[in-house]
Amino acid sequence: MNKCKIFLGVTIFLMACEPAQTDSSTRSNASGNLQSAFPTESAIPLDSANKMINSYLTSINASTDSTKIQSLIFDAESLRYYLNDMASSGDITQVKLMFAHSLDYINSGNQGVNAGYQTGALTIIIAGYDENGDYILYPGSTALNKATFCPPICPPGAAGSPTFPTN
Repeated sequence: MNKCKIFLGVTIFLMACEPAQTDSSTRSNASGNLQSAFPTESAIPLDSANKMINSYLTSINASTDSTKIQSLIFDAESLRYYLNDMASSGDITQVKLMFAHSLDYINSGNQGVNAGYQTGALTIIIAGYDENGDYILYPGSTALNKATFCPPICPPGAAGSPTFPTN
């Protein structure tokens, strides 16, 4: 269940990446509203997102234990390049987020050892696939992974908070 909540948080993050703009139907309208660019069934209200995030944070005692993963941060430019700019990326129909142990954790003698939600031990590997279920790999037959753990490295401003602003 907690992995589903992490997945939801990462999915919300991925929704922030700008979609490919191939025609005027996917561009934001004159008021700057991006709502029309995203399928509405993919979006949830912020109060629901915060309720889900807070439930996860409570379950890991985040207010007193900063050793558990609260979020993973990916470089938006790498995601944009992968989803929008790669020659074959137009064929990506779905993005798979796979939980994995970090190489540092594995190389410290923890291959196959349950890490719980320990910061630095878990990561998410991202790979897109086409309508036939075939992976479309990042250049050089690689997959996206370079996630930053929050905590300990969290962004400034409102994005540094574990939940969305409610005002």
